[in-house]
Amino acid sequence: MKQSVSAEQIELKSSLPGSKKVYVDGPRAGMKVPMREIEQSETNGIPNPPVRVYDTSGPYTDPAYKVELEKGIPTPRHSWIMERGDVEAYEGREVKPEDDGVKVASKHTPVFPQMDRQPLRAKQGANVTQMHYARNGIITSEMEYVAIREG
Repeated sequence: MKQSVSAEQIELKSSLPGSKKVYVDGPRAGMKVPMREIEQSETNGIPNPPVRVYDTSGPYTDPAYKVELEKGIPTPRHSWIMERGDVEAYEGREVKPEDDGVKVASKHTPVFPQMDRQPLRAKQGANVTQMHYARNGIITSEMEYVAIREG
C-alpha cells in the first residue's frame, strides 16, 4: 500500500540559482503575472541587468506561498471565467482508476480529496473560446495576462 507524503517531506520551494520569482501587475486588481528574474554575469567588467522571462514553475517557487497539497493550487482564472456569465457548473462524474489506464483499483495512485470544484461548461448557445472572444472584439483577462507574459 502506498503511503501518503506530507508537504514538509517534499522540497517544493526551490528555485534556480541566480534567479528569483517576481510578479508583474496586470490591469485587473489582483492579476499578477509570474516572471523569473535571472541575474547575468558581467561582461568585461561591465555589469549586465537581470533578464526577465516567464515563470512556469507555479506557486511553489514563491517564498510567500503556503503549500497545502490537499487543497490543490490556486485557480486565478476561475473568477475571470465566472464574471463573463457564459458558463455554468454541472455535476461531474467520479474519477475512476480506468481513467488513468489502471485496471486494478489497488494499484491506482490515490487522488486528491474532493475539493469544492465543479466542472464548467458553456451555457446553451454560448461559445467560450478565446478565439470566439477575439473575433468579437472582446479582450479577456486571459488575453491581458498572456500579453504581459509574452511582453
